[in-house]
Amino acid sequence: MSYHAKNLRLINQKNKIKVILIDDSKVVLSIFERVLIASGLIEIVGAANSASEALVLMDEVSPDIILLDVEMPNRSGLDALPDIIAKSGDARVIIVSAFVDSSGPSAIKALSLGACDTLAKPGKGGANSGFSRQLLDKIVRLSRHNKPDNFEQNSNEEDIYVLHKPEAICLGASTGGIPAIQEFLENLSKDVTAPIFIAQHLPEAFISYFARQLSLGDRDVIAIDNRKKIEKSKIYLASGNGHMVIKKSLNNEYATRLDSYKSSDYTPSVDALFASAAEIYDSKALGLILSGMGKDGERGAKSLYEKQSTVWAQDQSSSVVWGMPGSVVNKGWSSAQLSPKNMARALNRMFEP
Repeated sequence: MSYHAKNLRLINQKNKIKVILIDDSKVVLSIFERVLIASGLIEIVGAANSASEALVLMDEVSPDIILLDVEMPNRSGLDALPDIIAKSGDARVIIVSAFVDSSGPSAIKALSLGACDTLAKPGKGGANSGFSRQLLDKIVRLSRHNKPDNFEQNSNEEDIYVLHKPEAICLGASTGGIPAIQEFLENLSKDVTAPIFIAQHLPEAFISYFARQLSLGDRDVIAIDNRKKIEKSKIYLASGNGHMVIKKSLNNEYATRLDSYKSSDYTPSVDALFASAAEIYDSKALGLILSGMGKDGERGAKSLYEKQSTVWAQDQSSSVVWGMPGSVVNKGWSSAQLSPKNMARALNRMFEP
């Protein structure tokens, strides 16, 4: 069955996904346009050879998806990315560049600045079927047509502050999670001393760069590749090719790497982290489900809920993709829906001296 036939049910043909292409190569623009139009799912509403042209173009059209190159004359895609996002409304940006394949920092920077995803351009052979399929899949999955229409509810701060101090804070995220994690940490007071555990879906090659980025704050960041004793005010980061779980020895809790976790198809698994936190900390853990596709974290959130630990979900309006938070909300495991900034503010209040 063709990609077109498999996905027609997702998108009304009278309401195709609107895409803008931004690349300084006319050959690349031509290839992308041919591949995307052939899918039958996409309408190319504009193309630009530079960031400045793209910003002018967005005065005239409102895209669902923007495909953005990195290396362009006068102004790079990364440099222009904040302006493009600010002007694009609720469009999602995908970085498509050969540069993101060979440079982890560029991919992490793009995701940190608000890009939803990255994809490496194919080599000299052009857009092969594998690349074309990946590109189409990312566009369809990130388009507004797949954004959940589930109810949105903002929790009252008065209801949140009555909760007890958590002994562990566990964050799970995927697409759109990097800027959400940064926003949370940037607004978190030094008085919040509970250890922080992060499972962010990322390739292993990017984990070291992500760890360095998080280390720019006031807290030490430890990427888990073996057993590490848990200490207050530190951040523990799951590896990209394994899972992070929390365990307990005779005298201490420790975080360690797990090669496989049968209950999840995701790596690193948020479910694995949350389930282990529920087992070790009982009712004294806090699970935060941030922006991401799919349902990773839903089972783990249930484990925390059943232990009477607290779960908060990122609200829909601040999420790039409300898949993971939405699934937890709709199951009833979350007691609050908040932006990452307001999650931090609520915790700050709990830990006030």
